[in-house]
Amino acid sequence: AAVTALDQTRGKHFNLLLMFDEFEELQKRVEDGRLEPDIFGFLRNLMQHEPRVDFLFSGTHKLEELGAEYWSILFNIAAYKRITFLDPAEVHRLATEPVALSGMEYDPLALDRIFQVTAGHPYFTQVVCHEMVAYHNEVERNYLTMTCVDQVLERIVERGEAHFKYIWSGATPDEQRVMLALTDLLPDPDSTVTPMQVGQEMQRKGWPVDEESLNRALIHLQARDILTRSGPQSRLYRFKIDLIRRWIGVTRPAV
Repeated sequence: AAVTALDQTRGKHFNLLLMFDEFEELQKRVEDGRLEPDIFGFLRNLMQHEPRVDFLFSGTHKLEELGAEYWSILFNIAAYKRITFLDPAEVHRLATEPVALSGMEYDPLALDRIFQVTAGHPYFTQVVCHEMVAYHNEVERNYLTMTCVDQVLERIVERGEAHFKYIWSGATPDEQRVMLALTDLLPDPDSTVTPMQVGQEMQRKGWPVDEESLNRALIHLQARDILTRSGPQSRLYRFKIDLIRRWIGVTRPAV
């Protein structure tokens, strides 16, 4: 019916774009019995045989993490593009260009702080920028400094943004314990720790730990861009997005 409607647009040529956000939920619904597995074949058939219908799938999981029996049906006929972190120049543009005509101005150190705590993560960068505008409107201060950014960061972590909870709930119990241990070991964004130090902190807290489970948790947290290492061969870990460390430190989520 939707394709037929496209043909009734007074001679204009339109395509229908179907966008699936958090597309991983399709697999979850199949596994829960709320959708038939045939949904993947049906979508593939539309992608192949309906030239007026286009598809855009977006999600947080990498394709290699998904069940191949489902997603290979779709994605071996699609283009795959990884959307990654913004670089410092892009963060500066996102913070300054939308407010350029409002009189709102950032100290260069304030912009550096925004990048330091978000690492250029698009969502968290947008959250900070949104709260900076709200702060500017409240205090009626046009020139925003690093101190202003730090005050806004406190508000963000105290409110417990939904995305923090999403990241936490998506981690295994071992990964949650690792993140809590890292938070207690790292006093600032630039500090790093070794897996041995993390294991010792977990033992001190009375949590079960073995080398294999610890390494698996560290590797998976790095793959999810929650943790990072100082270099390809380094065994020194820290949070990639410092806002996560701050949120865990303030809220102390249960494991």
